[in-house]
This record gives sequence, C-alpha cells and structure tokens, in this order.
Amino acid sequence: MIENKEKSRNPQKVPISVNLRVNTECNYRCRFCFGKHKRLKTTPNDSRILEIPGLLADAGCEKLTFEGGEPLLHLCINDLVKTAKSAGLRTGLITNGSRMTFRQLCELKDHLDIITISVDSPYERVEKCLGRGFGNHIKNAVQISEWAYGLGIELKVNSVVTKLNWKDDLTALLRIMRPQHYKALQVLPAKGENDKWFERLRITKQQFNTFVKRHRVLESEGIRILAENNDDMTDSYIMMLPDGRFFDYHGGRYNYSTKSIFDIGVRNAFGTYRWDYQKFCRRDALYFKEKSEHRSGEVISTGKSKMSSKSASRIQSHADKTRTNQGFKARAQAAAAKNSNK
Repeated sequence: MIENKEKSRNPQKVPISVNLRVNTECNYRCRFCFGKHKRLKTTPNDSRILEIPGLLADAGCEKLTFEGGEPLLHLCINDLVKTAKSAGLRTGLITNGSRMTFRQLCELKDHLDIITISVDSPYERVEKCLGRGFGNHIKNAVQISEWAYGLGIELKVNSVVTKLNWKDDLTALLRIMRPQHYKALQVLPAKGENDKWFERLRITKQQFNTFVKRHRVLESEGIRILAENNDDMTDSYIMMLPDGRFFDYHGGRYNYSTKSIFDIGVRNAFGTYRWDYQKFCRRDALYFKEKSEHRSGEVISTGKSKMSSKSASRIQSHADKTRTNQGFKARAQAAAAKNSNK
C-alpha cells in the first residue's frame, strides 16, 4: 500500500524542497540583495518557527534550506537545523559565512547536509564594492570550505552575477574551495527590494551565459555547475517566511500568502501556491536526491577525474599570491602527487 501511494503522489502538490527565510536581518549590505522584504509592513512572527520542519516533513517535504538575511544571526539556527534533521529532512544552510565558527560547524556536522557559501568574485575589492563583506570575505569563505571538508559536510558555492563581476573568472578560487556544486545566479530585479541598485548592476542574458560558459571547465573536475537566469528563478522556488506563510517570486516581485500553515495546514496553504514544477526540475533543483561522494578531508574531486598537477599549481599560485590557505595548498599538492603516481 505504501509503494502504491508513493507512485500515485503528484509531486506538484508536495512542497518537496523549501527555502525557509528565517530572518531579514543581515550584517552585510549587498547592493543586489533581494532578500530584505522591505514591502512587508511588519516583521514576520517567528515564535512557532521550530514547528515548521516537522509540519513540512509530514506533508512530504524532503529538503529544507535555511536562508536569510543572514541565518546565522538567528538565535535558534542550530536548533532549527537539528530539528529538521530529526524530522528526516535533508538540511541546507545558505550563509555569507562571516559569523560561522569552527565550533558551531562542529556542533552541526551530524545535522547539516550541505552548506552554501556566497562568493561572487575572486577579488576582495569587487566583493567590497558589491557590499559583500568588508575586505576579508573570500578569506573567510575559503576557511569555511576547509572546515567543511574536514568535517565531511557537503559544500556549494553561489555567485550572483552582476555588471561588476560578469567578466571575472572564479575557476582558480573554486579549485581551492572544491565545492561539490557551484551555482551562478543572474542578478535578479525585485520591486521594492533592490530598485536603487539593480539598473547599475543588471546584465544581459548573453553576458550571464558567457560567465557560466567560462566556468563549465570545472565540470570535468567533478564540480557540478548550476546556472539560473531570471526566467529560471521565476515561479521555480518554494519559499516560506518564519511565520509559516509561503511566498513566491512572480512578475518581478515577491507575492505573499495571507494564510499560514499554522492556520490552514501545509497542504492547503501549498494548494494555492504558484509553483512551476517543470521549471523546478529544469534548473536541476533535484540534485540533492543524488548520493554525495564527498570524502572527508580530501582535496580531490568527487567526480571521476582527480586533481591534476596543473590544477594544484593554480591553487599554489593563488595561495602564494594571497599569502593565505597554505595548509589547503599543501594538501592539494599532496593529492595531485598521489594521483600522478597511480
């Protein structure tokens, strides 16, 4: 009976993968940010936020990603991740990384499946101009990537592609960080959110595709490349506020449900939600269903190809140039030497 029920389930009626925006507060001032929710008249009540993972799991949700704002500023973020994992969900966390500590990541290592770090450029000056940090963002991101590998936590890197960075090449930096997944997102216009800066940062679809193509070389090294232009992002995400209300991105703006899952239940609330399952699938959003081949502590590809001497040399060059991450460089060189002897 269970098997038949599963086969007959319509995935379009189930919130299979939800992004829970736990807060709107952030310690960064990213010019392109579309997560501030300025149009909300009041701050969403999060008094029952710890109930959300269980309710979503009971409704058929499989993955819950915590985002913000900056989610690490939320006092209950560790409890939220643990609660979600206890409910049987695959868990994700999208963060700028500035507040992450090794101690906190150690506490979460048995509960957090994937951590996503936002890095837009290999140059600190560009990140600073974008409002991403204060001159040490890349250094922090690389440090977290080392911790993630050591603790066996899957890693993804996100980049928002704008006029300031669409010509940049992050391949050398990504070879240092060695994420399982790399996602490029075309800067998104959101009415009432980033109106002031969007026109100065907007890029064409062709410019975005050029950026993506430049990084496709990493696919042969085992890094999955994901790319989402503005159309891909429209109606393809399932998003929720901390008060249990779904919201979508449509027509260049966020649109908020009036009823919470606490009022009418998850299935009823999601029943009126605008969501394009086909677009969701086309943007490769179901990648989380695949078993990760991540191996703790190794600085080699999780795919078929292993780190080459050429890649290791690029890592060494970047590490020497920035005078950081020497330990990571040494492990990369050791992995390349080991692979060349096989």
